[in-house]
Amino acid sequence: MNELEVRFALNDEGDYNKAISYLEKQYKFKCENKQVDEYFKAKGKEFENDEVGSFIYRIRQEDDNISCIFTRKDTIKQGMWNESEIELESEKLEFVRKMMQTGFSNVFTISKYRKTYHNALENKTINLDKIDGLGFYLEIEILGDFSQEDYNHFYDKMCGEFSFLNSKIETKGYVQLMREKSGRN
Repeated sequence: MNELEVRFALNDEGDYNKAISYLEKQYKFKCENKQVDEYFKAKGKEFENDEVGSFIYRIRQEDDNISCIFTRKDTIKQGMWNESEIELESEKLEFVRKMMQTGFSNVFTISKYRKTYHNALENKTINLDKIDGLGFYLEIEILGDFSQEDYNHFYDKMCGEFSFLNSKIETKGYVQLMREKSGRN
């Protein structure tokens, strides 16, 4: 399944609060939680950017720590990924981590506090993230089978809908942004 994503780097907590006010009126609140994402790249490709043909694995644990989501994201273009994921019970997580150590390196672990909103008619999910060491972000995504033209239409539509934030569009993923901030390019 493909994921189309548009991400805004919010200027500050004021924009974050403006986004919450808008989302509370326009979308259905789904959940809020703390997430810890461990990202893995193949050994020797730890510094590879999000470029066509690249991929990254992610282990996501949420508040409950009862289960996690294991994801592979293959980059189709910046802002567009083919995503495959499975849910793992916590006892299987250690097995997956050991498996990953044989050919992959943990390139970053990112902690964030996330509020999630949803529009079922458009199958659109909107996440408001406070990311430790990085800042505030608004991330809009839809899942399905898409073309390049679909991505361009989605991008334009989201830029219009959230133009009131006067925030920067960010085409890089959180791992790339953390690398740049920490000087680990």
